[in-house]
Amino acid sequence: MSRNRAVSLFVALSVVVVSGVAMAQNGHRGGGDRGIFMLAKAAGISRSAMFTAFKSSNLKADHAALRTAKQNLAACLVTAGGCTQGQTAAYVTAETTLATDQANLWTGLFASAPNLPNAAAFLTASQQLQAQRKANFQQYLAGGGGQ
Repeated sequence: MSRNRAVSLFVALSVVVVSGVAMAQNGHRGGGDRGIFMLAKAAGISRSAMFTAFKSSNLKADHAALRTAKQNLAACLVTAGGCTQGQTAAYVTAETTLATDQANLWTGLFASAPNLPNAAAFLTASQQLQAQRKANFQQYLAGGGGQ
């Protein structure tokens, strides 16, 4: 495997992990891809290329399907009979479809990125900053003021 392909695969997998964490933390509406967007900019992917990829994708329909499945799940959760396995599976399927389509879209964009080493360096720096932020929080806020 060539070095560029290995870096590309690493970045793509990192993007999937980062987006999964953002989705799990219920990021701001439309903000779940903010970190990936910054990686894409660092990789040299143009804003117009991202716009074109997103505009021609099926993500709008995926979001609508997820919204409907989530509403149906919420409605069945508050009924006396509860949810069927099919209702729960519909929600999980819609969520998985959206996440898969997003990951595939970003993977396609990063496959032709002109500056993957810059994106990899940005990702490393971002992860180090996040680790430092977490350590500061634990030291000064979670531990009773560092005492």
